[in-house]
Amino acid sequence: MQKKTVNYSRRYVVTAYLVFWCSVALVAAAVFASGMNMTVMQWGSAVASWTPTMVLLVMFKKLFPGITLKEWLKQAFAPRINFRLLFTVSAVLVIAMAASVYIVALRTDQPVMNILDLSLPTLASALFFTLIQGATGEEAGWRGYLQPIMEQKAGGVIKGSLLVGLVWSFWHLPLWFATGLLGQQLVIYIVTFIIGNLSLSVMIGTCYSRCRNLFVPIWIHFVSNAIATPYIGDPMEIRYWLVSCYVLAAISFALWHRLTAGKVQGSVQRSSLLEVV
Repeated sequence: MQKKTVNYSRRYVVTAYLVFWCSVALVAAAVFASGMNMTVMQWGSAVASWTPTMVLLVMFKKLFPGITLKEWLKQAFAPRINFRLLFTVSAVLVIAMAASVYIVALRTDQPVMNILDLSLPTLASALFFTLIQGATGEEAGWRGYLQPIMEQKAGGVIKGSLLVGLVWSFWHLPLWFATGLLGQQLVIYIVTFIIGNLSLSVMIGTCYSRCRNLFVPIWIHFVSNAIATPYIGDPMEIRYWLVSCYVLAAISFALWHRLTAGKVQGSVQRSSLLEVV
């Protein structure tokens, strides 16, 4: 049974990769055919970002034998949400972005507002597409399905989160080469992308382990994407600082998890005993 689960998880990852990469190629072709129409690119990207969930739905009976999709969704969103935890991780992400923007402003000797676009039309459009893209389109697959399997395979939340982070990072591979970057800049972009994703994956994984409600990873993913949308400065300049902040945050969440995981497990066991009594 375990062997079948592992095989299906690998099949799921490979299928999600292939479908997404083919989708990216189709979107690129549609954008070129439309004369580089940005609306086509935005909507095409939104649809392509849902491939982890679409593959999950197609393979659902093999990935989750003995349970209906309705039952799985009910279980995925049933646990009580820890809003204090969500507020904490959201504040950490916002502070990381704000600190990075401030450092870039200092290093480039310009006002902070010069590298931010906070106009209502820009923010409304950016937040809308952020809402319907990665966070809502990917997390059912990456965290809802793959995270528990990787935790079991790796023997822990942190290691499992890092494995999911690697899968999640290389899934974006075609997008790395669509940035227009070349040579050393492309290498720096890829390296910082992977490190940033691994760090965010640790934050998501540790928080998700405390509140197994699928809304938690969706929200954290959404906030991470949303806070970056107003920035209009040099994208390479801010990457160094933002990724550095994410690494520090990930280390902090990992230490917090290791220091408190035993207490949480003990509390759950005591609650279970009380329910039995």
